[in-house]
Amino acid sequence: EHLTSLKYKVMWGMQQALHRYEFSYFIKTDDDIAVNLPLLITELITLPREHYNTGNCYMLFGGFSGYPMWYYCSGGGYILTHDVVHMIQQLPSTVHEVQFRPEDAYTGYLVAKVRKLLGYAVQRENKGKLCLTYYKCGLFTKWFYHRASTVKRHVKLHERIKSNDTILCDERK
Repeated sequence: EHLTSLKYKVMWGMQQALHRYEFSYFIKTDDDIAVNLPLLITELITLPREHYNTGNCYMLFGGFSGYPMWYYCSGGGYILTHDVVHMIQQLPSTVHEVQFRPEDAYTGYLVAKVRKLLGYAVQRENKGKLCLTYYKCGLFTKWFYHRASTVKRHVKLHERIKSNDTILCDERK
């Protein structure tokens, strides 16, 4: 699939989730992410259940072609509460017709529009729970581990989990 179509896939996922499931949180990850489910579930219990968007939310996008700048949560893994997903679906169709990528910035744009156009307060919190390249971060401190989809990296990650190793070393060494 092409990067420009991902935003439609995510919007379709949000729409389907609203119509088919009862949920408190909508969690989106990239296809090369391993999820630390025990930690994620433990921490979800403590998170707000309304007006909330979290993940690695330090990313800045926009400032071109007449778009303002806004912060968004990295597509590696982010979380939206049910009400925010519902409010995104309530936005006017013209808001959804923007022509930019990536999809995570697009989702952040929609959250910003929920705030501005609908006057709906959404708390964005940078939880910093995405471990990016080479697993230099602690194994039991992150929700999402990026680039874990290769067989070699997945096996190494699994071996570290089984051995209760709390620190993952840089694979390049």
